[in-house]
Amino acid sequence: MVAQIESADAVVIGSGFGGSAAACRLAEEGLKVVVFERGQLYPPGSFPRSPRKMARNFWDPSAGLYGLFDIWSFRGLEGVVSSGVGGGSRQCRQPARSHL
Repeated sequence: MVAQIESADAVVIGSGFGGSAAACRLAEEGLKVVVFERGQLYPPGSFPRSPRKMARNFWDPSAGLYGLFDIWSFRGLEGVVSSGVGGGSRQCRQPARSHL
């Protein structure tokens, strides 16, 4: 869901453990908070669980892929970064939707 926001008191990048906690605390203090997340929402039962489904679960917009994993390559270092509503908390639980 994309909402039209004209102004905000705080912008939080990412909806993982840190981002969701920060957004929650700021909203509890009465601030108007916007959370940006580039990843997609995985409704219950839709998360890819087989190797075949995971093979297309990569982030490469030029190939039409908007999945969970993005591979970053640097000289002497490579990393796998993931993006999804709930961030790293996806590993532990289904993210709460009440604050997103």
